[in-house]
Amino acid sequence: MSDEATAAVGLRAGFSPGRGFYCRGRFGVLGEASAPVVRAAQGFLGPGLVTAGWLAGRSVMPAEEAASCYAQAVRVWGHGHIPADVDVEHFNRLARQLIEPPTPTPCLCSPAGAHPCPTDDPVGAAMQRVHALREHRGACHLAAVRLSGLSAGRPWSST
Repeated sequence: MSDEATAAVGLRAGFSPGRGFYCRGRFGVLGEASAPVVRAAQGFLGPGLVTAGWLAGRSVMPAEEAASCYAQAVRVWGHGHIPADVDVEHFNRLARQLIEPPTPTPCLCSPAGAHPCPTDDPVGAAMQRVHALREHRGACHLAAVRLSGLSAGRPWSST
């Protein structure tokens, strides 16, 4: 997500250096959401960073297009980092069972809100699914943090 090669894809697409491509591409699966909605869905980065990145990317491309561009960057990264001897077909079969339920709900980690995985690129699809599973793990972590009563506005305490 923060690899230089991924950032380079954003630069080539017209994004300025910074977090515009990261925010617009990663959270573009939410559509043309308001900055508070994007901040709420993300949860862990500083609200100023998320707002600035999200708004900076608006002038470059629509959210859905940015999400597609980001998905392409994820797939390219996978081609450069997933070893050739990894059984990506097996991984894809298992990952589909986890992230493609019969009635998906749009969120950062669901195919209903994300750019579809390619059917002719098993390595790229595997990396895209790794990314979706990472988003799912992050969403569960965020839910647990919020359920515990913690938030960006409430610091840790010893009580």
